[in-house]
Amino acid sequence: MAGLFIKAFAPGVGTAEAAARLAEALAKTGRTIHSRQWRHGAGPSSSSGPWRFSWRVIRATARGGTALTLQDGPSERWDLDFFRALSSVVDGVVVGMDLYDSLSREGLASFFSGRTMEVALEEASSPLIALGGPSLHLLLGGASLESVYEERFGNFCNSVGSLLHVGEVLEEGHWEVSPPATDYVLETLPPESLLVLSNVEASDWSAVAGRLAPGGRWRAGRTPSTKTSFVELRHPGVFDEARVIAISKALACPVSAIELVSGGSPFRWVEANQGDLESSGVGATGMDFFNTLGRAVFFLGEGPGLVFGRGSGGWHEITG
Repeated sequence: MAGLFIKAFAPGVGTAEAAARLAEALAKTGRTIHSRQWRHGAGPSSSSGPWRFSWRVIRATARGGTALTLQDGPSERWDLDFFRALSSVVDGVVVGMDLYDSLSREGLASFFSGRTMEVALEEASSPLIALGGPSLHLLLGGASLESVYEERFGNFCNSVGSLLHVGEVLEEGHWEVSPPATDYVLETLPPESLLVLSNVEASDWSAVAGRLAPGGRWRAGRTPSTKTSFVELRHPGVFDEARVIAISKALACPVSAIELVSGGSPFRWVEANQGDLESSGVGATGMDFFNTLGRAVFFLGEGPGLVFGRGSGGWHEITG
C-alpha cells in the first residue's frame, strides 16, 4: 500500500465550533463517532470497523483567521458526501483530496455551501470523474496533487500554502469513526443568489433591506484579519441585475452577485459599485466560480475562504 491520504480543509472554521461542525457533518452522512480519542495500543484502522479520523484547527494567516484540516481513515475511498455535508454545515468552502499514489488513484474535489463545484478523479491514470472542470491530469497541469492542494489553501486564505502543514495548531482531535456509509450522487438544488456588500455595517443595511431585497436573508460579518465590515445576502433564484445596481447605489458600496449552481452548470455574475455596473460575465467550471468568489471579496482584503465558513446561523429573513 503506497499512500494513505484522504484529506480536506475548510477555511474560516474556528476552535469553538470545529468539533461540533465535524460531528454534525458525519451524522448527516450516516457516520458514527465511536470514540473521541484513539485507543492506546489500537492497530491500524480496518475498512470494516471504526477507523482513525484526525482533525486540527490551524492559524491560516500570520494576521489572523483559522482553518479546519482533517485526515480521514484508510484509502479505500474518499467520502465526497461527507465533504459536501461539511461545506453545508460550515456554510463555506471545503476542498478534499484522495491520494493512494500517482499511478493508482488520485482525486481533487471542492464544495461550497452544500454544492459541488468540481470533482476530478483518476484511477490508473484514466479519468473516472471530471465534474465541473477538466480531467485531473489537465487540472494539475503537470504539478503534483499535493502541491495543487496546498496552492488552493493559499489562494482561499490569501496566505502561504505551506501553512496548511506548518501553521500553528490551535486545537486538534483524534477520533474513531465508522467508514463511509453512503455513495455520492450529485445534488439537485434550485439556484440561489449570493451577494456580498463590502464595507457595509449591519445597521445601514437593515434600514433599507426590506425595500431593496424583499424575500431574501442576510447576515453581517467582519473579516478575521482586516476586520472589515460586510453583509452577505442570499436570495432565491437568479439575481436581478437592476437590484444589484440599486443596492450599490443606495449604500454607495461595492456589490458582487453570483448565481449559485452545482457541478459545472453555467452561472452568471455581476459587479456594481456606487450605482454603476462595472462588470459581468458567465462562468462554467468550479475554478471559474472560486475565481469569481475571490473577486467578490476583493474590497474586503481577505481570502475568500476566510470570509465564509462561519456556519449556518445568524441569518435575518427580509420581509417587505
